[in-house]
Amino acid sequence: MKKTFSFVPAILLWSVLFVYGADEFPGAVSSSAEVFCRVYEAEEATLLDAIAIGNDASASGGKFLRMGESGGVRFQVFVEKPGRYAVGIRYRTDGGGKAQRLLINDRPYAPEIGFPGCAEWNEMETRAGLRAGANTIEVRKSWGHMDLDSMTIRGPVFERPEITPVSNIYYLEQSQSDLFIQVEKKQNEFLSIMQDQKPVPFAQEEVSYLQDAIRVRIGRDFLETLEAGTRELAFCFRDTQPVRFRLEIREAVPKAALCIVSFDVSHGASVLIVLPTGKTLLVDTGKESMCKERVLPFLERHRITPDTLWITHYHEDHCGGEGLLTEKFSGLVKKDYRDFKTEDTFEFEGVEVTILNSYADGQCENSRSLAFRMEYKGFIYLHDGDIYGQNQQRILRRYYARNKAPLPEADVYHANHHFHGSVDVPYLRTINPFLILVSAEEHVYGRGAYTYDVQRQVYPYLRESGRLIEDLLSFETGHAVIRVIDGDTWSYETYKDLDAVIAGLAR
Repeated sequence: MKKTFSFVPAILLWSVLFVYGADEFPGAVSSSAEVFCRVYEAEEATLLDAIAIGNDASASGGKFLRMGESGGVRFQVFVEKPGRYAVGIRYRTDGGGKAQRLLINDRPYAPEIGFPGCAEWNEMETRAGLRAGANTIEVRKSWGHMDLDSMTIRGPVFERPEITPVSNIYYLEQSQSDLFIQVEKKQNEFLSIMQDQKPVPFAQEEVSYLQDAIRVRIGRDFLETLEAGTRELAFCFRDTQPVRFRLEIREAVPKAALCIVSFDVSHGASVLIVLPTGKTLLVDTGKESMCKERVLPFLERHRITPDTLWITHYHEDHCGGEGLLTEKFSGLVKKDYRDFKTEDTFEFEGVEVTILNSYADGQCENSRSLAFRMEYKGFIYLHDGDIYGQNQQRILRRYYARNKAPLPEADVYHANHHFHGSVDVPYLRTINPFLILVSAEEHVYGRGAYTYDVQRQVYPYLRESGRLIEDLLSFETGHAVIRVIDGDTWSYETYKDLDAVIAGLAR
């Protein structure tokens, strides 16, 4: 799959309004007066796998459930109207964030549900489709000890459907793949795709890891019938406004001075950067299996010999393919987090690099991870490796102390720790990127850092600023390619099929 959000800042505001509408953004909930709200005490539900009941005056009703090495609880919920409901789970943890399984009517709602760490009672809210009449909602142990107090059901609520990616480019001279778009229906009935009031042929399949989502495929046979120019595809639903998708048809790929390829390597990271001088930098390798299956074939297909390899830290999902690369490319120059000093700034093959985090900044492997900012003619790429929220806090303090100014805003941000670990909300708001790359697998939906801190506290703030276009989850959108001319002229694409990535990267 190919996706480009056409040369960004000049048309950014129009683009955001084009895709989402002028008064409603993704995740916004507009609801008529709530017709149902009920609290279910956990200890009164069906207890599973020897989950223990505890006494605590701070808990609702004075009792709670303790989920230890095993355990689960099944709530019986009755609603009169079918639809999407807010499901609030009151909980607390004995340390950091946890992740548990949630089943709606005996079907997994998502791979896991993330619960941010909190010593006091807190409510984690998600939204799920319920049928009219009796429903079961089950919380089952997956990862981490946790206490459960109660569940609150509110609704029904209305949420606009969402699509990802929100736009695409099709290159008439070189494209060889179909177009894939994921649609989160959110209990809205999907009807059709229209272009210029004509139906667009498509195929669809269910997305297994989300409750109410499909993946749509638009074939290249249709795309090749379109002439060069910008098209609007309307994803139509019953009883709500269409969700608009921006499709740009181009004759050929534009020549870029800087090209960044973020590979889909499942849970892991590997990024190839083709620099203005023509030299190539590979940041991490992914796991050995992913390097062998995806990174090496890409390099071979495009006849690219990487010049330099930076290892951000020594976890297998980042460095597992190092041996394969050094064996194949004998001239490869390798550096790691020990070879850089935090706050150093240097010129590297036509770009300016600033080191934000390195080995001396942590006590564990992730906190020592290499993080850096790369700038070219006003375009800023920020790569955070696997650092944690406390590292991001330190970056903010250091940068301000040294420069007496805020950290510069990023154009593209490669998310820290796959948005699995902790994040610092003020840091993400400060860097205020247009585009966020999340190199991960579907279990990111079971991490509180993403579902709570990022989706609820960061994204609404960034959208209000008018900059954020979208985040690209690699397991949904595939390999991402960013082509940069300068800070005002850059684009991005995604490819679900590695073999369909457009040629022309080699220099």
